[in-house]
Amino acid sequence: MGIFKKLLTGITSSNVMGKYGTLEDWQKASPNELKKYKENIKLGVEQKTVPKIILGSFLMVEGKGEEEEGERILREAMNEGVENAERDYSAALAYYYMQKGKFNTALKKDKWFPKWIEASEKCVEQGYKNAESSVADIYSACYGINDPEFENKVGRIVELFEVAVAKHQSLGALNYARFIKKH
Repeated sequence: MGIFKKLLTGITSSNVMGKYGTLEDWQKASPNELKKYKENIKLGVEQKTVPKIILGSFLMVEGKGEEEEGERILREAMNEGVENAERDYSAALAYYYMQKGKFNTALKKDKWFPKWIEASEKCVEQGYKNAESSVADIYSACYGINDPEFENKVGRIVELFEVAVAKHQSLGALNYARFIKKH
């Protein structure tokens, strides 16, 4: 879960983080606190003091029925070339899917799956921390040995895990071992 600790791009001041919150703050927040964070974020976006991707991430994480809007905001940010948008999209969707219990082989049928894979692969290309491990985890969770696509994906999964292990990425070796044992 380390990749989710700092979902908020470009916000470092503790005063600002207190106003808008972090993923950990949102997870622990009461309904009233969530409402306050949401109002502050929306106001910040309107005043152009907060990047729109923070609102998108918040809506995905909040899980109050506005995930479609959150995904749309994050997708638009990627299309507009906003810095770190792919990382935020990938992280927000990973968190959303884990919270909803969808991080499994059925996930590849989800309407957001292709865009999530595309964004996550771009994170690898752009050299984000733990990106290889994260993408390998996505593939290994979503493609089983009985899937017709598995044969085409196994090479990529192994390649990603080997890079993750070589870079000493978080849980790379452990998840690679689990993948080998499972298949």
